[in-house]
Amino acid sequence: MSARGFWWSARGLRLRAATLFALSMGMLAVGLLPGLAGHGLAGFAAMAAVFVWMRLLAKPWLLSGLSQAGGWRRLVSDLGGQVLVALVLFWLGTAAALIWVSEGSVNFWLPPALALAAGSLSRLIWRPMPPEWDGFLEDAVARITATDVPSSPAAPAGRPHAAALEQLHSALDRLPAQGAKHHDLLAALTAALQDMTPEDLRHSLHERIFDATSERDLRALVVAHTDPYIAQHFLGQHDLEEIFDLIVEANDQPALTHFIAGVTAVLDSVPEACNDLPTPHRLRQTASGLPDPLGAELTRFAAHVQRLREEHPEA
Repeated sequence: MSARGFWWSARGLRLRAATLFALSMGMLAVGLLPGLAGHGLAGFAAMAAVFVWMRLLAKPWLLSGLSQAGGWRRLVSDLGGQVLVALVLFWLGTAAALIWVSEGSVNFWLPPALALAAGSLSRLIWRPMPPEWDGFLEDAVARITATDVPSSPAAPAGRPHAAALEQLHSALDRLPAQGAKHHDLLAALTAALQDMTPEDLRHSLHERIFDATSERDLRALVVAHTDPYIAQHFLGQHDLEEIFDLIVEANDQPALTHFIAGVTAVLDSVPEACNDLPTPHRLRQTASGLPDPLGAELTRFAAHVQRLREEHPEA
């Protein structure tokens, strides 16, 4: 497995989960310092500002979703929670300083700088996930670390039946990990859609990639989302951007070639899907690091996406 592919393997997920947990605990510990050092309300305000900023980086849809129903309520509620956390930590630090009858000598800007560094590193380790993916990492790690626990015979509510999942996984596992034929992938996914919803299919394919990344599974994800019906079904959820990032992180050029061809065909019938793709600038940046002819092909694709975005601005 490539170095990039490691981060989507079981060991990679465990490592990232442990690192994210350590960074989160570090941010909470740093939140005590303004109170411990006697920085007063100015120290609390600086720390609260960092907490709010990092929350916006972790959940960018809080801003992009302001035009939706309840958007402002979600924003105020979420950011208000971060301010409350900063306040509680500040008073805990202040109380600890009173008990010790001592105030530590800490530079005023050190606590917010440490919190900003920890939060930024967390953002680099794990990219923001849309609301429907909240808790997915914890769920994935729980499944990885509990593989010795027998599964329940009854499928959880809202998930496909075990037989449908087994059929999907068996059909894909029978195909080669590299160079599987397009029509074979299409046949496996079409059969799966007879017994599960597009949402279930998407979730199942992502689970396979989180377990171990392969060209076959990346291309299966591309095939699933370049079906016009599925593309229409997930408009506005930026699935195509998510898939693009997975492919780039895995450094899988055959899957990227398949992605460009499949999405180009989708854009002919569902041009609004251009807004679910990475920005043209991001596409061009990626193209600049690729050898020709793939780099040139991705550059042309970026120009096509830019034209469509001008014709179909995001609502």
